[in-house]
Amino acid sequence: MILSATAGPKLEWAILATITTLVLLVTLAPIIMVVVISFTSAETLAFPPPSWSLRWYRSAISMITSGSDVQGFVDSIFTTFRITVTVTLIAGVMGVLAAYALVRFEFRGKWLIEELITLPLVFPLIVLGIALLIMASQLGFGSGFWRIVIGHLIVTLPFMVRNCTSSLQGLNPALEEAARTLGAGPIRLFVEIILPQMRSGILAGAILVFIISFNEFTVAYFLYTVDAYPLSIWLFSRGTNALDPTIFSLSTIIIVFDLALLWLLDRVVGERSITI
Repeated sequence: MILSATAGPKLEWAILATITTLVLLVTLAPIIMVVVISFTSAETLAFPPPSWSLRWYRSAISMITSGSDVQGFVDSIFTTFRITVTVTLIAGVMGVLAAYALVRFEFRGKWLIEELITLPLVFPLIVLGIALLIMASQLGFGSGFWRIVIGHLIVTLPFMVRNCTSSLQGLNPALEEAARTLGAGPIRLFVEIILPQMRSGILAGAILVFIISFNEFTVAYFLYTVDAYPLSIWLFSRGTNALDPTIFSLSTIIIVFDLALLWLLDRVVGERSITI
């Protein structure tokens, strides 16, 4: 009886572990393949590689430091960081204010606004990119930089609002009442009481927004112009013109950069949650 009683949980755990492992393998398989092929010694994208080499990393470094398209790479990096920082700052301000309004106030149509904010999470990005392109053409909005910024804001704002809302829901309203009783005005209350308590959600949302905007391709593909040429589009053009393992080496470097940001996100959220 004891064996049969313990066999059930063990079987459930084994099934759950197997399903989780399969899901992770399917999800991570393309990323793992990119990383593995970046270390190949062959001239092609054969998988698995016949042998290992760093030649394509040397090729990538040479391409972005002394190749024929150095200026294009530098401009795309600069444009990407301009777009990403701008999106992060604007999404931060909008996300904090929207989260505070949604959590602290009751008003007509609140549920509709909450649904509309989260709509981009399930909306096809290709359709969104085409719609934004049509709107920009109809309105005569020629600046590719701001077109991409607006597109990225639509895509990333739900992540900022959700993180800020989560941190604000854990804030005791009695602290705000006490501050008002002691004579704090609305601005001082917001800056000195509410924002410090929301810092974990703001930082987590900002890092997520930065990562998503930095890597976003679909919307940028429809909205970029010659004066706003982000890194994702530059990598796509390189991959279409010459598909060799060099592009996989550059992609691996970007993956490492993203992992570093995710590690930072984990550290920020973990440390802040313990402090609060």
